Amino acid sequence: MAPTAGAETYRTLAAETASGPQLLVMLYERLTGDVAAGADAIDAGDDLFVASQALIHAQQIIQVLRAALDPEGIAGATQLLAIYDFVERELVQANLRKEAGRARACLQVLEPLRRAWSEAVEEVGRGMGAVA
Repeated sequence: MAPTAGAETYRTLAAETASGPQLLVMLYERLTGDVAAGADAIDAGDDLFVASQALIHAQQIIQVLRAALDPEGIAGATQLLAIYDFVERELVQANLRKEAGRARACLQVLEPLRRAWSEAVEEVGRGMGAVA
């Protein structure tokens, strides 16, 4: 189902006003949502265009995450880059071959990362609230 104009405006405004860490969490949430939507659409078999668009958008998000990652800035950045490379390759193959299982395997890799970033941002937010 296509988003309404109001929902799209809300998402755009939320992204424009989010802090860097909040934006990271939003990207991961959209990434996992796109991968799940692509896998579901492949499974349904009724709209492979929708599946393709969702998986292509997920690949674009991976490219944004990769470009924003400073390999010197965080511990484990090299491993995270390797994960991004792996997931992007698998999403391309899932899309080309219309293999929902391959996309769902990517979700198993991405979901723990989404949760970890979300929890870290929430924890930092709580810590900053205690200082204010």
